[in-house]
Amino acid sequence: MDITKLTAVVSILITLSVASERLVEIIKGFFPSLNVENLDPPAEAWRKAIISIIAVVSGIFTAWLSSPILKGLLKDLLELNTSKTEDYIFAILALGLLASGGSAFWNSILEYLLKIKDLKETKVKKENVAVEKAKAMKELDVKKMEALNGIEVDKAYELKNLELVKAKEMLNLPPPPKINNSGTK
Repeated sequence: MDITKLTAVVSILITLSVASERLVEIIKGFFPSLNVENLDPPAEAWRKAIISIIAVVSGIFTAWLSSPILKGLLKDLLELNTSKTEDYIFAILALGLLASGGSAFWNSILEYLLKIKDLKETKVKKENVAVEKAKAMKELDVKKMEALNGIEVDKAYELKNLELVKAKEMLNLPPPPKINNSGTK
């Protein structure tokens, strides 16, 4: 799964988590003993366990309430066959359980995913710059080679003319017409 889809799934989980947390707070409002920390360790352990169970049930209930919206998202993002009832029910239960983990947890996961996405984009930009730099260097090297080749051709013609002049001087002939690199006299 690519980062964009994963980020979208985590965003859905954050939304479900926030809604689930609100539902837990509403339920805790009806039972004031759940809002007060117990000094007795076993009683506190039971209070935390009850709140955790309420959070799980609230997460599943929130996912179930959101299921008409989630159906299309699950099909698009997770490529889930939502027409298979057992797969769809399992997905809603899984989302509900994951949402019960809390929005703070999912927000931190989302931050990590966004940083990974930024790093990948930066890497792609650096690679593109490197490719462009390599292309520019190649073009520069080609131009240098063409210039050097032109200089070497000119030197060869000059040497040829110099050799002809020396040969004629040795024979006391009039100097030959100069030959340029275009082949004309």
